[in-house]
Amino acid sequence: DLTALLTDEILLSILARLPGGSSPYPCSLVCKRWLRLHGLLRRSLKLHEWSYLESGRLKARFPNLTDLDLTQASVLVPRNCSAVLLTHGSYTLPLTPDVVDIFPVERCIQEHELSPAALDSGLKILGDSFSGLQRLSLKDIEAGLAYVARSCPMLQELELLQCTDEALTAMSACRHLQIVRLVGLVTEHYLGTFTDIGLTVLANRFSRIVKLELMGCEASYHGIAAIGQCCFMLEELTLSTKGFQRGWIAALSKCSCLKKLCLVSCRNIDVDPGPPEYLGHCSALDCLKLAKCDLRDRLGFAALLSVCRNVRELEFNDCWGLEDETFSMASKCRKTRLLSLEGCSLLTTSGLEAAVMAWKDLQRLRVTFCDSIRDSEVSPALANCFASLKEFKWRPDTRSLLAASLAGTGVGQKGGRFFK
Repeated sequence: DLTALLTDEILLSILARLPGGSSPYPCSLVCKRWLRLHGLLRRSLKLHEWSYLESGRLKARFPNLTDLDLTQASVLVPRNCSAVLLTHGSYTLPLTPDVVDIFPVERCIQEHELSPAALDSGLKILGDSFSGLQRLSLKDIEAGLAYVARSCPMLQELELLQCTDEALTAMSACRHLQIVRLVGLVTEHYLGTFTDIGLTVLANRFSRIVKLELMGCEASYHGIAAIGQCCFMLEELTLSTKGFQRGWIAALSKCSCLKKLCLVSCRNIDVDPGPPEYLGHCSALDCLKLAKCDLRDRLGFAALLSVCRNVRELEFNDCWGLEDETFSMASKCRKTRLLSLEGCSLLTTSGLEAAVMAWKDLQRLRVTFCDSIRDSEVSPALANCFASLKEFKWRPDTRSLLAASLAGTGVGQKGGRFFK
């Protein structure tokens, strides 16, 4: 064995330079020494068996982990499982006869979850074993979470499922958190949720947060305003407004450093945003993204665009109710430079043209899977506008032939304008 002449340090340096140096690759099967060295290189892991953590083998096999996902391990996998898997959110569960008998899915997962005592003991082992942990995904267990927060001072990124106000209080020892994802009451499976009380605790304890995602919480104006006033480094905010109370949009103006706002799976944006003169606006906001949102709530959509009127990037992905009349409200965002439309089947060519011609600073346009936008309806004025863009992606349907009709305009040529 010629590699026996090499020290562990030299061999680690060589293995780290191979493609996929920190991922499971065949070199770990060469011998026990290489298996041990591979464990030293591994930094990220998604755990599926909670017993592997409790036995201490996780620390012995991968002593230098900095990124750990425990969401799947909190569900006990039955021994008599089949090869058919049921995936729901962050959980994957093999189908068995008893699983089929206890549908719906939320109850099925709840029946197979580990007990709080087992989760607490595992998290205490985790805190003692990986003090240098930087990223963690787990289910809310208040006592164990507080222990991990005290034992892992370098924790910077946290994803917490079944989050409650008590869990946010238990996190107070994590002084260096920068990226936080909190999931509360989304389906029947998540039994707890967090409110303005928890958001106020979060805002006062973690002022260095740069990226925040809130899903399934009972937030109102006061909770969002507290985050905007205390988290002065917040640059990206992702919200799912299910459970939000009316009037929360006005609190966005408190987020003075916010650069990107994402709304995901919002059935109603804000049923009562309040008088327009009290909404304010986000002066630093550059990007507004709406994905899988119901935009038939025109009052809330208009209020959102009023607050975000200085954005330079607008993205709509698979949004319901985005008709020509609704889309015309976006014309108040006069500084728009990028427009991305995907899966907006109700928007027509005339509605797109009215907005594009109103935006004098538009430089990039992406239109994909918008079936009501057709090549035959593109006017010469709109085609000339397309030719002046720096980036242009046009695929509203599978029969689109506009690329051929723009031949000779300079779009797509090297040194000219970008075209996909």
